[in-house]
Amino acid sequence: MYTDLDITKINVENISNSSAKIISADENVYTNNVNVNYTVSIDSLNW
Repeated sequence: MYTDLDITKINVENISNSSAKIISADENVYTNNVNVNYTVSIDSLNW
């Protein structure tokens, strides 16, 4: 049985329209898809 993904150890950085960098401090290995849902304030985008 696989361990559940610990989202408290994940940071999402460098968010753009098409990609994001996911950094994890979790040393466990997971085999599955990771879906990341996020909301970005329009004020925070450099438009």
